[in-house]
Amino acid sequence: LMAATKKGEVAGSHSWYGGFFTYYFLNILHERMRVLDSPDPEWPLLLPVIADAAYQKSKEFKCAENICGQHMISKIEQ
Repeated sequence: LMAATKKGEVAGSHSWYGGFFTYYFLNILHERMRVLDSPDPEWPLLLPVIADAAYQKSKEFKCAENICGQHMISKIEQ
């Protein structure tokens, strides 16, 4: 599993949170995994949901004059 943001998107961060998108992505991932309680989730279905939720949260912050929201791109190999 590999994930990144689209080229050219602005990343916002905070000294405590770190990167906003990464912070929300990991928190939402943790929540979903706990609810699913599955050792092998369906990543192709799960990742877009998590990425969209993280984008919605991270775009609430401003980086200078830009919105900090980032769109995740991912690659899953089995």
